[in-house]
Amino acid sequence: MERGSQAALAPEQERVVSFAAKLNEEEARRALVGRPTWFSLLLPGAERRSKDLVHLELVRMPYALVTAATATTTLRCLVDRVHGEVSRLAPGTEIEEETRIDCLPSKLPLGQCSELGKRFLIRSLILLRSASRTLSIQDCEACSYPVFVGYRQRQRGRLDIRVLDAVTGKSCGTGVKRAFLSAAAAAQSRA
Repeated sequence: MERGSQAALAPEQERVVSFAAKLNEEEARRALVGRPTWFSLLLPGAERRSKDLVHLELVRMPYALVTAATATTTLRCLVDRVHGEVSRLAPGTEIEEETRIDCLPSKLPLGQCSELGKRFLIRSLILLRSASRTLSIQDCEACSYPVFVGYRQRQRGRLDIRVLDAVTGKSCGTGVKRAFLSAAAAAQSRA
């Protein structure tokens, strides 16, 4: 497909906003492996078993970027398009626009994500005791957010995953892990 042809994009290949991954693969591997614990020093082979990453990959998760404005400020949040989990976006986060980035399939439409984001931001204003509680949604657009997924081999052939935010370098919570597993299962069933 040619770069300038926006009309040739399929509906699921719409133009999305993309967040830039600030971590490279080596930094992500170091963050996921971590330092040895006192317990791993007592048991022979425990450190090796717990620290071996079988596979590490950069995955783009489907999100909706919701931008809202009050009389004095502009607020942004990210809504997970798999389960509807909402998180506030830190001011000054860099965003790159790209024509198409392959990300996992989404389940929620942008309209529903916009409503979830609006409710979250209104609750944020109430908790922050803001004088201005009127909020208007300015924009809701599809975006992809990068995460590193590390797979570890556990006992009896089981796999464990850890999800690391590729923008901030922090470990992701169970909501992102659950969304990744659901989206990966949906992508596998489509294939």
